[in-house]
Amino acid sequence: MILDLILLVVGPIGIKFVLDSYLRKNSVELQTVHQLVYSDTLIIQGKIYNKGRINFQKCFLHVKILPKPKDGFLSTIKNIKPLHRKSIYIKEPPAIGKSSEFELMWEGVRLQEDQNLSVKGECY
Repeated sequence: MILDLILLVVGPIGIKFVLDSYLRKNSVELQTVHQLVYSDTLIIQGKIYNKGRINFQKCFLHVKILPKPKDGFLSTIKNIKPLHRKSIYIKEPPAIGKSSEFELMWEGVRLQEDQNLSVKGECY
């Protein structure tokens, strides 16, 4: 009975960890982050690499703008609720050991000096 409850709680978390660490592992490399001078437009270019063991069918890129951390607890809360958030679909997901380029043109956003940019890939 207790073992069933433990497996019920730990099982999904463990499966997600194994999938994200080995099968669907990816990394994102930013090449340029450019704020246009006369408009509130941010241009982000980079590559997403497939370091996993399967060919990806779908890839999403999640970009967040967060305030620079001053306190450990406060930065965790700001990561849950960022200042700005945007997700894009990558049309050509990378094959095993390969990379795909992406470009994001984000209008209505101005990246300040006291803010950080967080980019994370999610591939299936």
